Amino acid sequence: MAWSYTPWTVPLLVAAVLAAALALLSWERRSALRTVHLTTFMLGVCFWLLMQILEINTASLPIKLLAIKLQYIPVALLPTLWFAFCMEYGGRVQGLMRRNLALLLLEPAIGLALASTNDIFHSLVWRNMALEMGHSAPVLLTQLGYWGLFHLLYALAMTGIGTARLVPSTPATCQWKRIFLALAMIAAIWPKSRRRCIS
Repeated sequence: MAWSYTPWTVPLLVAAVLAAALALLSWERRSALRTVHLTTFMLGVCFWLLMQILEINTASLPIKLLAIKLQYIPVALLPTLWFAFCMEYGGRVQGLMRRNLALLLLEPAIGLALASTNDIFHSLVWRNMALEMGHSAPVLLTQLGYWGLFHLLYALAMTGIGTARLVPSTPATCQWKRIFLALAMIAAIWPKSRRRCIS
């Protein structure tokens, strides 16, 4: 496997370590802070960042494709996990009953099934992949398919609704909770995909 260092490696690695540390911290305080969903969210962010490092630093097209497919696991689950964390942290646990969780997991399950069969049967998640030589390493260019665009809108909606429910539940007098909330919100926004889209 050909490996080439890019300037994005260090920031992504630092973010992955921070995500893992936040997952560990939230797991240790899960009973006091009601953060079981935050723990799984941060582990998903960490996995996504590690697969992003693999994708941008390898020069091999098959390894890049494998990294993209593995990245889609957290990509599909993170909006739902963020929403679940916001509901849990905000004290709205009744919204996370089994029936509602099954409905929330329907979109990620369909997305994962489509992503695993994308190259074989259809191009609903991504299409038109091409390898282009970048400044320091080959870059994989992709274009979102119809399901990819739908998932993008779903992710924006789930993140927006979850964050809107989270902010009012934070007490103004508790400084460390505000810091924890700010770090969690930064972690939700940080891992952006570097893949550029072909027009």
